[in-house]
Amino acid sequence: MKQLEKMNFIYNWNSRSWRHIVMQDYFVNLVIGIIGGIYSGVIVSRIFLIREEYQEQIEILRKSFYYLGGITAFFEVVEIILKNILDTSVELKKNADYIKNHNLKDGDSIIEALKNEILNKNIEKICANEFTLVLKEKELAELQHKTSETVKKFKYIEDFKFETIDNCKKEINSLKETFEQCFKRRTKTFFALVIKDKILIVLFGILILICFLAILV
Repeated sequence: MKQLEKMNFIYNWNSRSWRHIVMQDYFVNLVIGIIGGIYSGVIVSRIFLIREEYQEQIEILRKSFYYLGGITAFFEVVEIILKNILDTSVELKKNADYIKNHNLKDGDSIIEALKNEILNKNIEKICANEFTLVLKEKELAELQHKTSETVKKFKYIEDFKFETIDNCKKEINSLKETFEQCFKRRTKTFFALVIKDKILIVLFGILILICFLAILV
């Protein structure tokens, strides 16, 4: 009888101990799961934030190159005006009465008016883009700065010649090619930003530690 009572006591104690262990494991796993879920959500949110910021930076630079297109258009128009002036001078040498039969305007005054309305205004917008909006990604920031410095030089051109315009257009095309390369590499650059992000490195480290503790438990 005593032996039976002893066996019942041991059985009941083992049952209670087993239930306690199971419940303890359940709550530990639940806590780890909740913490892991929270950290996973924070990591995903951080990745989306990096992507959104990088996309905004590309859009900032895209605006600068939109204004740069206006500057290119200015040089194209000036080139046409210079060709007309050249053609006019050639015709005047051939025919002194050419000016009587054509309504000729002063090309230099037209170029000056276009310079104030198109060139200078687009230069101001590009430079304002650099100072009012912060570009965090190094490659994009350097390109924005280089673009601003390049167009500033155009503002001080007094005598427009074919050679001068050609050199300006070459500089603009070089900037455009660099931007196109940046745009093509945007996915690769985004992943590089994610890998280098210090906050994500810390979060991944904590998540790995949680996983390691879960295995030990």
